[in-house]
Amino acid sequence: MSEKRNFLIYRLILFGSILGLIFNLLFQASQADDQRSGPVSNEAAYVMINDGNEPPKNPFLANSPWPMSHRNPYQQASSPYPGPSKKMPEEDFTFLKGLPGVITIAFSGKYSDGSRVIWCSNQRVVFKACFEDKRLVDIAKIKKEGFSWFDIINPDVGISGAYVILDKDNTFFVPRFKKLYAYGDAVQGDPDSKIQLKGSFEIPKDELIDEEEMIIGINLTYDGMITLVTNKGLVCVVSRTFDEVHYFRFGKDEEMSNSIAIDEDNGIYVVTSKKMYRLQWTGEKLTINEKEGGWSADYEVGSDIAGVRLGAGSGSTPNPYGDRTAG
Repeated sequence: MSEKRNFLIYRLILFGSILGLIFNLLFQASQADDQRSGPVSNEAAYVMINDGNEPPKNPFLANSPWPMSHRNPYQQASSPYPGPSKKMPEEDFTFLKGLPGVITIAFSGKYSDGSRVIWCSNQRVVFKACFEDKRLVDIAKIKKEGFSWFDIINPDVGISGAYVILDKDNTFFVPRFKKLYAYGDAVQGDPDSKIQLKGSFEIPKDELIDEEEMIIGINLTYDGMITLVTNKGLVCVVSRTFDEVHYFRFGKDEEMSNSIAIDEDNGIYVVTSKKMYRLQWTGEKLTINEKEGGWSADYEVGSDIAGVRLGAGSGSTPNPYGDRTAG
């Protein structure tokens, strides 16, 4: 069975799953503002357990326990905060119901009043929520540019916008196909304000090699540059104000199907359908030159799409680990 056929089967399965969710949630979406229930414990009750192995904090991310997809630039997707230690009664849960597509959420840093907000994105909207009287409540939402109801059953919409970043200025970055959108508080510093689209960046057509090329991964370097990766092998480093951009393209036969990791030296870890790379962001350019910190390595790529693998090769987001000082 060919990789193309396998990928088609995967998309059909995903299509069916999403369609089932739609029938269950479409009516609830229109009433999302009224779906509130149950108290939530105060965050002060949870203390971070520092085992000395936490990656360096990126100063350009929101100062929160979970400011981006997979939690941090290393893409650990694990938390140093303790989980439940006993069975929780149903009344201890709180819910906001709506359309499917919320892969991850991002917690803001603390506002001047000590509060935080939660930023989320699904196929249709970007929205904010917060805790009031120990309940999870909606604050605001904004419809995404170019949304159509067909997007709800289009797997590419979920894949392209699955990963998000919230920076130290409470700007929420969300990819969508060939564009990156920046959302923020309409009133700076006001957690209860509406959401405003602050700007957008589109990858130029002359940098793309395929009509179906789209952004599938996003991360943030330790000098504050957003790093994007497309499914067709393009890596893009762009400033958070969208006024500076740099590109690097892998071979035309190399594709990516998940996100990327970044270390504190601005090494960008990319898994393609052919190799594993460390792409170095020097502050001026992207390079795989070993003399400047880059490298590449072969790995057993396999052939079938399965599990979290969205394409040929690993199909997974890489994750640096280990003691770098040990050599």
